[in-house]
Amino acid sequence: MSQSFEREEGIEFALRLMDDRDFEGALGIFTSLEGDESDPELLAFMGDCLREMRRYEEAQAAYTRSLAGLPNQPDAQLGLAISLEHLQQYESALEAYRRATRLNPAEAKAFFGVAVMNGRLGRHEEAVPAYQKALELAEDWTEATYFLGEDYESPDRWGLRLSLYRKALATTPNWAEGHYIVGVICMNLGYTEQAVTAFRTATTHQPRWAEAWTFLGQAYSDLEEWDEAEATYRRATELAPELPEAFLGLGRIFQQTERPEEAIHAYQMALENDPALPEAHLALGDLFLEQQRWDDAIEAYHAGLHLRPGSAEAYLGLGVAYYEQGDDTMAKEQLRFLALLDQDLSNELYFRCNFFSREETL
Repeated sequence: MSQSFEREEGIEFALRLMDDRDFEGALGIFTSLEGDESDPELLAFMGDCLREMRRYEEAQAAYTRSLAGLPNQPDAQLGLAISLEHLQQYESALEAYRRATRLNPAEAKAFFGVAVMNGRLGRHEEAVPAYQKALELAEDWTEATYFLGEDYESPDRWGLRLSLYRKALATTPNWAEGHYIVGVICMNLGYTEQAVTAFRTATTHQPRWAEAWTFLGQAYSDLEEWDEAEATYRRATELAPELPEAFLGLGRIFQQTERPEEAIHAYQMALENDPALPEAHLALGDLFLEQQRWDDAIEAYHAGLHLRPGSAEAYLGLGVAYYEQGDDTMAKEQLRFLALLDQDLSNELYFRCNFFSREETL
């Protein structure tokens, strides 16, 4: 009885270490609990720790031993598949992912693994239905764009994902979510004009999808097509007045097209919906600075720096605002911070505030 209690207590503590990402410590506890006997549950946990530590060959061995003792463990099967994928054993990984889908037909990551492995092996027709099944099962379907692992942002992974979505869309051209994700991928790859086409298609199939209109506005902004971007962002705000990103996008357009009052209003609307937007606070600081609203600028910059402490431009703006208020002490304090972040901006603040002329008169 006491041994069982100690085992469960040890597992619980090791799992807490894993939650804290102390995989080395958790692995040590699982190893000590296992002792000389093969315990499938502990071996699976050890595999998870080893995989997180990128010790994929050892993880593969742990999962294999675990499944030999207890074959119907969907999580261990999925962990084995992921380890095999990282070891570039794609055929074996594909079989492991397939077994994981049979053990847990609701596991989106397993179906996505089947799709990706088929794609890597050139079996695109087999990849498409598995890929669509993954997206259907994912709690948040956009989550499927991140299932490729820690290196999902690498160019080859984005290209593979784009290829899979386009093949899926070839068989299901009215799939609005697919066009939307193609747009997101194209934005990440810098294919902005292709992104515009994808987002436009998504909004054609789902005209009331505010997020798709917002991304379309961003794509137009990247192309500096300001009229199209403004119209698109406005459509997004009409559909979802609670969406801060759309108002943030409008604010940027108004700044670019020199409409400061409209920009201020847009940023304030964005902050009403989400006060934790450093971009909006810092942009308001710049706009208030231009309007010589020194108190408002200082308040906005401080709010932005609270959310994004390392913004050198904000320290520059603060320094100017304090100087124009006649508070040389606080202006010089910003100069001190700025010197640690950006020497060029530090020099700009130094000369802009005429500190050099004051030193000459001392």
